[in-house]
Amino acid sequence: MVNDLEVLLKAVELGNIDLASVLEANTMKERERILEEHQKSYEIWQADSETDKRWKTYIPDYAKGRKLKAFKEKESLENFLVKFYKERNALVNFTVEDGFNKWISNKTKLREASEIRYRSDFERFFLCNDNNIKSDVVKMFGKRVLKHVTEDNLIAFLKGCVEEFDITEKAYGNLKTIVNGIFSERGLNIDLRYVKNTVKSNVINFKVIEKPKQEQVFFVEEMAKIIEYLDTHPTIKNLGLKFTFKSGVRTGELSALSKEDFFERTLENGKVIHYVTIRKTETRVTDKKTGKQKLIVVNIPKTDAGYRDIILNDEGWETFQRILKLNPNGEYLFVGQNNNRIKGKRFNEEVHKMCTELGIPVRTMHKIRRTYCTQLLDNNTDQSIVTEQMGHRDISTTLRCYYKGNKGDELKAEQIAVGLSSY
Repeated sequence: MVNDLEVLLKAVELGNIDLASVLEANTMKERERILEEHQKSYEIWQADSETDKRWKTYIPDYAKGRKLKAFKEKESLENFLVKFYKERNALVNFTVEDGFNKWISNKTKLREASEIRYRSDFERFFLCNDNNIKSDVVKMFGKRVLKHVTEDNLIAFLKGCVEEFDITEKAYGNLKTIVNGIFSERGLNIDLRYVKNTVKSNVINFKVIEKPKQEQVFFVEEMAKIIEYLDTHPTIKNLGLKFTFKSGVRTGELSALSKEDFFERTLENGKVIHYVTIRKTETRVTDKKTGKQKLIVVNIPKTDAGYRDIILNDEGWETFQRILKLNPNGEYLFVGQNNNRIKGKRFNEEVHKMCTELGIPVRTMHKIRRTYCTQLLDNNTDQSIVTEQMGHRDISTTLRCYYKGNKGDELKAEQIAVGLSSY
């Protein structure tokens, strides 16, 4: 028995039917159906005032019940409605996981390292099927049909993740980023602002990781012997550590520096200002041939605010000159004996070695960056200047995540004694 499709294909093959005309007719028919269905619930009308002749209608909106749309031309309004309902209907069997993959694929400027983190977090929170997880809402949440997820479901999921996984506030921030990406899809009945405010208004006890202060920053009392050590052991990696103390660069930025990144400007009064420009960083990518991860230099910093010209003091510039004498012709400022670029992790190994030899608590390169920030703020450097030097978007990041008191008890006691000496 020959079906209708076979008859249609045969007719097209014989030239009895123009396929383009058939497809166009079907498209128009679907368009008419969509507009007819829309007008069962919402009127389409043209405003009739001297200042407004636009065509208008309402569309369904969960937050407000309905939302007004207006266009100069009726056809433009109808085109919008057809697209709106097609996108909405396409979500029928679209899962939360599908939404995540679509969000990731649409992020054209996403770093590979960030994508790896997002995918790891999605698998951890959205695809968890651990028997130890008590919340049924949390289990395999990523397999739910996106269109069927309600605000209450999403609120329960977020609260459940905080409780079940005992996550930190930072990890919760990463989770919210993924939720924002998935649930901002057009056609979903989700008011993200309501969801986040509801979760925020509930008492949530985030996991707090308390680290001893001596692991967060280098103390003022330690700095003299640290600088002396670096000056008396002037290997290229040690000079890299000293340069970080004087510039606050990120480890990936340090590893990617070239001599061309350094320059100076002479002001009208004759004063010379020295700078290092940050336009590159080290990042981790996957080799397409081997599937293994490798570290490369890319011409974009960690964030948009990372593009910056850091002002160097005299000691910072002098340290650069010392490094340049050790490596005057290298493609990168920091190269090893084999003339290959020194990777960021090698600098961390050097910090570990330095701390061990000096008999002080072991810290990392990131703690040198924090020390730089703390020193500037403690010496009353304008907060906006510190934010620019650090490559942060705003001062809240600088104060919340980077400023750590770095004075030992003896120095604190001395300053308190001076402060109270007047009475």
